[in-house]
Amino acid sequence: MDSLQIMTDNQTLDLRTATTLKSIETIRLADSHDTLIVDAQSILNLGNTNNTLKVDASDNSNTLKIDGGWTDNGIINGYHTLTKDGATLQINTAITDIVAPAQYTISDPTSAANIGSVFDSSEQDITIDFGGKPYDAWGVSSIDLSGFGLEDKLLISLGDGGIQGWPVFTINHVSRSRYISQSYGFTNHWGHDLVSWQAGATKALLISSQLTRISTFVQHVYPGSSSGYYYTTTTLSVKTVGHNGSVELTGLPAGLPDSQFVFV
Repeated sequence: MDSLQIMTDNQTLDLRTATTLKSIETIRLADSHDTLIVDAQSILNLGNTNNTLKVDASDNSNTLKIDGGWTDNGIINGYHTLTKDGATLQINTAITDIVAPAQYTISDPTSAANIGSVFDSSEQDITIDFGGKPYDAWGVSSIDLSGFGLEDKLLISLGDGGIQGWPVFTINHVSRSRYISQSYGFTNHWGHDLVSWQAGATKALLISSQLTRISTFVQHVYPGSSSGYYYTTTTLSVKTVGHNGSVELTGLPAGLPDSQFVFV
């Protein structure tokens, strides 16, 4: 088992940016006001066979900062155990200062109007979820996110935007210079939700569009000499493109990385 021990006081280790660390299964804090920052993806990036990170300490002087969305599985084998997206975090019960981002959901015009009051200096996860409504049915044309910080994360519900149907496959596409998008593929439909966003901009645009492809197969039968009949098939396709509205996001900080836009 590979382990990493912090030996000095008042140190901060951000596992999200420590990309050279690999195969570490245990991190032991020095019990002297150290801080460890970790998210689910950073645990997966370690490349452990079981995607598990154990965090040890002997007293409660240390701080553990995690991202949001973890499932609390209680105490297992003496460790406070959290799981998320295939990653497992085992925390020594001596560590009691566990900090997660504050959660806020924008789900209607009222919560959209009040979003400015929730921002502070701490890290926050802001979810936009209007319950599957198309963008043009939200009752808002823009959301002012003034106060949104570089460390905050915007979680965008895939159920919104008017993309309908049961997906048969999903494509994630990122074009960092133009937009971040999530595409759905359906039997007869293509749906496309995207965030129009350029690095350094202070606003973005949620856009939803849908392509409908209807294919009709016409079979022609005529007499043949061997099997009795020949068959030919003609495919007739009808394509329509529809836009299900857009919502502008304003007040974003310049320099916000596109990794802070997440489709969920």
